[in-house]
Amino acid sequence: VVTGQFKGRKVWHITSLAAQSLWVLRALLEAMEVPVPSGKFILQPDAYKGRKLGLKLVHRVHDNKTKAKVENVFPLSEAAIGATDEAPAADEEET
Repeated sequence: VVTGQFKGRKVWHITSLAAQSLWVLRALLEAMEVPVPSGKFILQPDAYKGRKLGLKLVHRVHDNKTKAKVENVFPLSEAAIGATDEAPAADEEET
């Protein structure tokens, strides 16, 4: 997280290289505005270091701990106008 109340925190979003899950990896790369060919290609993770993208997070409670879960990824250029860095009010937070 690079701005707002949670600046400096890490959010994990794990993807898989299994054929049925490649759409998640494609969405992640496209959100970083990386050109993704339609066929096979060699994934070069170090080339994506430092790239930024937008995340929509939801908060889930598990074992009495609130955890952020990535619900959606998108390019920063598509970030909602008027979005804030503030956390949602307690009654607005999804659990």
